[in-house]
Amino acid sequence: NPTNGIVNINSLKESINSIKVMDIQGKELAFYDNLNAKMNDIDMASFENGVYFVKIELANGTTEVAKIVKTDK
Repeated sequence: NPTNGIVNINSLKESINSIKVMDIQGKELAFYDNLNAKMNDIDMASFENGVYFVKIELANGTTEVAKIVKTDK
């Protein structure tokens, strides 16, 4: 973090069920479902520069939120 394109999301213990990308106002911009994997990549190259939040739902039902900064560099 920051990123200019691909964001790698990894979970050490549980599989990732879904990933939601939201802008700073909470508007959903992308949603990836039925992933069932511990490693996933999100391509943010087409997103405008700025701050985004990534909400990750794990197989056990817990969720985590990460802040991502998108830049051109």
